[in-house]
Amino acid sequence: MAQRPERHIIETYTLTNCEVVTPYYKSYLNKLYQYDHPDDPIIDRLVSTEFKDWFKRRTERQNTGKSIMNYGVCVNSSSYTDQRITGSYGIIEEVIQPTYPPIQNLHIVLFKCRWVDPVRGMKVHPCLHLVDVNFKKLYHKDDPFILA
Repeated sequence: MAQRPERHIIETYTLTNCEVVTPYYKSYLNKLYQYDHPDDPIIDRLVSTEFKDWFKRRTERQNTGKSIMNYGVCVNSSSYTDQRITGSYGIIEEVIQPTYPPIQNLHIVLFKCRWVDPVRGMKVHPCLHLVDVNFKKLYHKDDPFILA
């Protein structure tokens, strides 16, 4: 069996011990219990290797096709000259906290995001100034990170 990266282990541990994720975790376990006994070692192996990816697919599937979403990120933008576009919009894919051991008390958090194309994926209502964001039209520039 191949070694799992430390990051995968940390993320799985965090998810399986997070109160908000508990209903999803219980649902996942119940599906496994249909095929295997709760004490079977395969259950632990499946949780450690597959739960993180199952959870990500499950939460993405819940939001597919919805016209209104209450997650993501909006960042003020100075890189676009169009006055109607006041920010960049994206979906957070990952939260990263790099460490720099020689520097004490340096805490940096980054969001890795999928950004919406500011030209093709956004419309601003002319009177209400509400922004309509189309997450099917993504910006493919290789710069997914932003400081939290």
